[in-house]
Formats: sequence, C-alpha cells, structure tokens
Amino acid sequence: MLLNIFGFLNLSFADIIDILMVAALIYLVFRWIRGSSAMNIFLDHPERFRGAGSMSGVLVLHHSGTSKEIIPGILGVESIYDPVCAAESAINRLERIGEQAPQKIIVISCGTEDKLMIASKEFEQRCTELGVPHITLYSPGKHNWPYWVWLLPYHLKFFSEAL
Repeated sequence: MLLNIFGFLNLSFADIIDILMVAALIYLVFRWIRGSSAMNIFLDHPERFRGAGSMSGVLVLHHSGTSKEIIPGILGVESIYDPVCAAESAINRLERIGEQAPQKIIVISCGTEDKLMIASKEFEQRCTELGVPHITLYSPGKHNWPYWVWLLPYHLKFFSEAL
C-alpha cells in the first residue's frame, strides 16, 4: 500500500519507517553540527552524496551573527575574518564539487526576514559564477522552527523530483 505524502510523494509504510529512522539520525547529527557543516561535508565529499540543502544556513561564516565570537576560538584564530575562517565557509568550498556539479543538486532557502539572507544570496551568486546547479527559495520567514517546518516539504519535493 502506498501512502500519498504532501501530495507528491507516494511511499510504502517501509519507506516511511526508513525515512523516519534516517530523519531521526539526521536530526541528532544536525542539532550538533548544524546546516552549514552539513553543506561543507557535501562539498568536501561530493562523490558520496547526490545533493544537499541549506535552510537559513551560515554559508559564509563572517555573516554568522552571534557566533562571530565563538567560531574563531574553535578554529584557533583571532578574528572571523581570518583566512582560516574563510576557508571553512561553504561558499569557499564550492569549487570542490568540480565536474560532478551537473549530476548534483543544491537547494538554498532562507526567510526574507532572516539575518542570514545575505549569506544565502552570496552563496547563490557563487553557485551561478561557478556554474553549479542550484535551486533557491526565498520567502517571508525568520530564522526559526515554524519557518523551517513550513519549508521542509519544499526541500523534499525538490530532492524527490531531481534525484
């Protein structure tokens, strides 16, 4: 028996259980490493993944808001503007996707009232410059769970159709 989810996914009960198990694992991992690290993992190892998505991600570390004071200490540097921090930003890892880019999908989304909108826009621009295929979704919303819960079905839709 197939269940229709979100009006576009037809899944069996076993598929749903598998997805929920993976989602639980992803939730636990991403609560720890956050979305920008997930994008970095994808960009560092594009041969292992078919795509990645960012919802309100810190894709450019110097736009990280309150974390500007924390990140340099973690990386062992004095300033968020240090080249070490720049190298850790997803935007500066995009070139690593190389010739695999046409077979990959990147979904970038952010709420228009989110302070990280500038980072998403810069990342989008860099994708365009490098010819990396990407989908962007900018819509009214803030950096909060209600926005991300609303946005998740769109990410799932993009991935289900593209992959």
